[in-house]
This record gives sequence, C-alpha cells and structure tokens, in this order.
Amino acid sequence: MVIKLTESDKLLISSAITDAERITSAEIAVVITPASDGYASHNFLIGLVLGGVICSCLWFLGIAVSFPFLFSVQLLVICMVVFVPFLRNFCIYLIPKNIQLHRAAHRAYSEYMTVSRNVPAFVPVVLLYISLAEHYAHIIADRAVMEKTQDEAWDNVIKEFIAGMKTSSICDSCINAINKIAVQLTGHFPASQNPNYIGDHIIETK
Repeated sequence: MVIKLTESDKLLISSAITDAERITSAEIAVVITPASDGYASHNFLIGLVLGGVICSCLWFLGIAVSFPFLFSVQLLVICMVVFVPFLRNFCIYLIPKNIQLHRAAHRAYSEYMTVSRNVPAFVPVVLLYISLAEHYAHIIADRAVMEKTQDEAWDNVIKEFIAGMKTSSICDSCINAINKIAVQLTGHFPASQNPNYIGDHIIETK
C-alpha cells in the first residue's frame, strides 16, 4: 500500500520549510511523489505472464479450451494490471529493486532540474526527494552547497529519515529531515533578505 499524506501533513511540512528557510538563505525544496515511474512496460509484462498462467490453468483443467475465450482472458488480465490503480501499484513490488532505484534516482534529478530552473544561479538549492512506492529518499544539493558541506552529512539525514519511518509517520520524518537540512545549511548560508524563489509549499507529483 502506498502511503498518502493528509492535508494536515502537508500544512505541517510546509510550515517546517518556512521555519527552516528563516535561518538560511538557501532554498529548500521538498518533492513527494507516489511513484517515480508508471512502469507501464513492466506491468504489461507482468499482466502477460499472469494472464498466460491463468489461461494455461483454464485449458489444463478443461474449463475453457476455446482460443477466442482464452485470448479474451489474457487481454482482460493485462488491462486490469495496467489500468486498475490497486493492481498497478501492487505490481510495483514485483519489479526488481535495482530497476525501482534507477527510475527513482532518474526522477529525483529530473525534479531537481525543474526546481533549480526557478532559482537564480547565485542562490543555493537543496532538494529533498521522496518516492513513496519505491521507499526511496534522496537529497540533491547544488554545487555551491556541495563545496561547503560533506556528503556524509546528507547521507546521515537520509539514514535518519529512513530509520524514522519505521517508528513514526512520514510527516514527522520529513519535518525532522527538513530541520536537519536547515542545520547543515545555516552555518554556511545564513539568513538573508533574498526573496523566496520556490515557495514554502510541498511539491506533490503524480
């Protein structure tokens, strides 16, 4: 089951972003998506295999031997797996983890590029990307930030986020991660009078 944020969660996270950006001149963006990819080709393959197994059982048991009927069953199973949201989301768990992580990482950098286009080059940017279906979280910082911070610091924030998800809600874990990001930034990029280029709302994608 894919975790969903409530409207109250969104408000709390947006408030945490606002508080964090009061102590640093860097822009902090939070992107949360239900899944990093639609996995249409993989779902089609899963539907094809599952439909083939069902049709083979029907034929072997003598329940159905007509080709048009079996072919219709095959198409029905494929359509259900590809288009029914519940089955589509369930099939994500059948996709190899390395493929999930690859798609999630690619989507994370794509979202970072989208966010960074809205910010002047002189403004530091840090993106917290969370993909719920893949259980994936990653922090992407621009060059200015990476020159003054250590990779280990961001890795620790993600590790704490993942550990927190086991004992608390995604909202609480996200707020804690935002606060940790702000602490890492404020020493190098203290608060200034620069305008807020991104906005403090959480970015949700489909």
